[in-house]
Amino acid sequence: MKKILIIVATVIVALALTPIVGNKVIESKLDENINKLSSNGLEIKNQKTDSGYLNTSKHYEFAVKDSQKFINYLSELLNQQIPSYGDSFFKDSVVGVDLKFSNVPVLKTTSIDIYPISLSEKIMQDIKNEDTDFANFIQSFLAKKGLSYHVDYDILSQDFKGYIKDIKESYAYKADSKIDFELTGSTFFGNGNLISPNFLDSNTKKIYTYFSSSSDEVKISLNNMSTSLKFESITSYTSSLDFNSLDIDIQSKNKNDSKIDIKNILFDFSSSTDGTKAKFSSKSSFEKFDITTKNESIYMKNFNFDTTLDGIDKDSYEELNVLLRKSSNLNDNTLSLKMQKLIEKLFLKGFELNIKDISIENIRLNKNDLGTSSLKSNVKLPQNAVTSKVRPMELINKIDIDMLINISKPMFKVITNSTPILAISQGYAKDNGNSLVYDLKVKDGSVTVNGKKVK
Repeated sequence: MKKILIIVATVIVALALTPIVGNKVIESKLDENINKLSSNGLEIKNQKTDSGYLNTSKHYEFAVKDSQKFINYLSELLNQQIPSYGDSFFKDSVVGVDLKFSNVPVLKTTSIDIYPISLSEKIMQDIKNEDTDFANFIQSFLAKKGLSYHVDYDILSQDFKGYIKDIKESYAYKADSKIDFELTGSTFFGNGNLISPNFLDSNTKKIYTYFSSSSDEVKISLNNMSTSLKFESITSYTSSLDFNSLDIDIQSKNKNDSKIDIKNILFDFSSSTDGTKAKFSSKSSFEKFDITTKNESIYMKNFNFDTTLDGIDKDSYEELNVLLRKSSNLNDNTLSLKMQKLIEKLFLKGFELNIKDISIENIRLNKNDLGTSSLKSNVKLPQNAVTSKVRPMELINKIDIDMLINISKPMFKVITNSTPILAISQGYAKDNGNSLVYDLKVKDGSVTVNGKKVK
């Protein structure tokens, strides 16, 4: 009986201590991340803790005190150079962070709300100098947490999901002018550090902007946008962006109306490294692209772009990434010389450029049907072909090209009307009914088109 009581007592004590221990585990993780931010340009301007037995709430206000150090930190995490104006944008800006978490380790999810409290003093002063009312509008918007990210974050596994608070705002800046902005249905999920995650997927239902003045009215609507990012390292990653539609409607009081309508747009890009080589792939497409103005109209259907670049020297590519991140600290001459040397090294081992498909099903220009055109190509440059001693014209003896161009006759006519000298190329073309075909080959300095040698 005594043993049972001891066991029961031990279990009860363990359960009682669990929230306390769990709190310390989470606190240590938070302290670790806060210390990292503090050593990279941020300081805690204000903090508050409300700790209970089962739950803890924390409020932080982070101010950017050393903007250059913070920008360098972001550049390293994001693997890209922050624009030079970032310094004035970030300096003295303040971000609020609210945390809520359970002290029970089994309940590992931390609730996080992130929102800007104030912009940099310089930016706000510039806005006030231009428009005091707009400056007050921004301050009021930030005060009510108008831009807010909510994240449910598992500190141990680093899985997260969340959303951006819906925005619906209107600002009238003159008696007859106003701006409306809406952002709705924006959600995301991923894994890793919140600033530089291992992967991040997001979906946004709608982004809408409306602008009106005494002379013009503009509507911009982007619908059902999704993005996907996956990082294996700073040089190996994939990214994609697609959205259902982008509509831009410009109505002018002087009747110079314009409309842009784009449907089902997709952008994909990936970078990968294997051994000593790097490979890049790029894809983009749209189902419909329609622009109409008072005097012009352009319509394009089913555009596709699919290319890969393989064989790039990996070490030079990684060096180039580092250089670009640090470019703001270098003068133009130093940067130019370093870039020149790295680009030469980048292609030193040769490369293969494969244009799998660049095509468009139909183009219509001012009611004139220009038909279908396409291009496929494979370009190979051998090792040591590109050096500072090799002149551009000498590359023709080193490079291999296999290219197939199919261009509609109406499109060829438009091109030669603007550039008449290209009309002589028709003598090498193969007539294929409604189109002209060019089978271009370059090897060992010899150039042929459809089997005919070009002199």
